[in-house]
Amino acid sequence: MPKLNTVHPEVKDYLLEGADYWIREVGIDGWRLAVANEIDHRFWREFRMRVKDAKPDAFIVGDVWSNGSRWLGGDQFDSVINYPFRSIAIAFLSGSGMDGQLFAGSINARKFDFQVLSLHIKADKPEYYST
Repeated sequence: MPKLNTVHPEVKDYLLEGADYWIREVGIDGWRLAVANEIDHRFWREFRMRVKDAKPDAFIVGDVWSNGSRWLGGDQFDSVINYPFRSIAIAFLSGSGMDGQLFAGSINARKFDFQVLSLHIKADKPEYYST
């Protein structure tokens, strides 16, 4: 992947205009952002504002290989791909010797619940609590 200088005004404007174009003109429903942790947080904040201005219900998910909680404060991404949980789940489901207690402890140790909390904070209350 190329390393883009998203602080440079021309680079930033080009990328934000592209995001706006794909939402407004093509009608995509959101963005999956690969290698999102390689880009400055300030850029993602501007990206979110631009995308949500064009389409408030657009979904933004970041591809972050580590703990993604820094991107889930409501000002950058709607979600992240939870690779830490994926690794734990594969270890548990593959029969590699991880029992339920170790699985639960591993999830707790990784603070997996931050994503549920993030959903709770962002969701419309009636929709979140409905069955």
